[in-house]
Amino acid sequence: MALDNKIKYIEELVEKYYEGQTSMKEEETLRDFFTNEDVPTHLMYEKAQFTYYNEESKLTNDIEFEDLNIENQPKKRSKIFRFINYAAAAALLISAGWFSNMKYQEHLKEQRELKIAYAETQKAMELLASNFNIGLEHADALKEMNKTQKLIIDKNY
Repeated sequence: MALDNKIKYIEELVEKYYEGQTSMKEEETLRDFFTNEDVPTHLMYEKAQFTYYNEESKLTNDIEFEDLNIENQPKKRSKIFRFINYAAAAALLISAGWFSNMKYQEHLKEQRELKIAYAETQKAMELLASNFNIGLEHADALKEMNKTQKLIIDKNY
């Protein structure tokens, strides 16, 4: 019964491990279990993983790294390189301003064209309205003529 409880505990620790919620002590327990004991068949995949992690950590611990102090070395930049950086930044700002100005000029031109089109449309509507009113006067005369014609036709039949 103690073995079943231990396996259940290990299964819970594996789930916590994959969720990133294990402590260092719990991870050590997992490493010890998977490297030192007989593992049930349903946990063999995890055994392969933890064995691999254990061997890799031993390899990296055995390697001695030289202290290169790359971070402490001053960066050497020539004056030409700095000048090129500033020139590129200035060129970028100038081109952005020029592009923005071009878009603004296009916008102003479009606004002028819209105002002209609006004024022309207004003139056309006024002309149409004045001609429409003239047509209504003639329509009233036709209306009277139709009434009279209808009376004549009704009396003859």
